[in-house]
Amino acid sequence: MTTYIATATEAAALRDGSKTVIVVPVKPQPVFDNGVGKWLKNANIQEVGEQDVVIDYMIKHAPYSVGQKIGIREAWRPENMKNHDNYEIGVRYRSDNRWKHVPDDKFYWIWANSKVADQWRSPATMPRSAIRQWPICEAVECVRVRDMTEQHVNGVLRRDSNGFKIFIPAWGDEHTTDHTEALKQHIIAKYGQSAWDNNIYVWLVTVKNQEK
Repeated sequence: MTTYIATATEAAALRDGSKTVIVVPVKPQPVFDNGVGKWLKNANIQEVGEQDVVIDYMIKHAPYSVGQKIGIREAWRPENMKNHDNYEIGVRYRSDNRWKHVPDDKFYWIWANSKVADQWRSPATMPRSAIRQWPICEAVECVRVRDMTEQHVNGVLRRDSNGFKIFIPAWGDEHTTDHTEALKQHIIAKYGQSAWDNNIYVWLVTVKNQEK
C-alpha cells in the first residue's frame, strides 16, 4: 500500500480540496558533478547524464504513479462510541475531530490493549483500516524545492483572504502573503531546516481527493 504521512493541517486541506499537491523529498538526493548527474538507488548508480535526464529518470521512479490511489495517514486515536446499548469501536481524527466506525478485528485489538486510548497518535502508526482519504495521483513533477512556483505553492498550502496559512512550531498557525516565505516555513516545519538550506529535490504529486 502506498501512503503519505500528513499533518493535521494537510489532512484537512486535502479533504476540502484546498490542497492538491503533496511534496515528497527525493531519497536519496541526486549528485551532480561538472554538469553530469548521478542518482543512487539501492546503492547502485541507476542513471548518469545531464540534469534533465536524471530528473526525468527520478520522475519515472517516483513513489507514486499516475492513476494510483494514495492512502493519507493522519493523526488519530482509537475510541469507542455508544450506540444504544452497545459500544462500537472506531477512530477519531484530529484534523476535524470526526469519529468513524472501523469494523476490523485487528483494530479492536489495538483499542482493547491500549493504555493511552485518549491520546492522539502519530500518523505513521495509523492502520490501513482507519484511512479515510484515498486521493488519486494525477501528475508527478521533480524540482528543487526553491524552484517551486507560486502556482505550485497554491496547490501545496491553503490560501485565503489573509494569505497562505502556515504552521510555525513556535507560534502555531500563521498567515503570510509571500508564497516563498510560506513555502519555506512549510518545508522547514515538516522536513527540517537542512531541506530548505540544501535546496533539495522533491517530487510534486498532484492529487484529486476521494474519501473512502
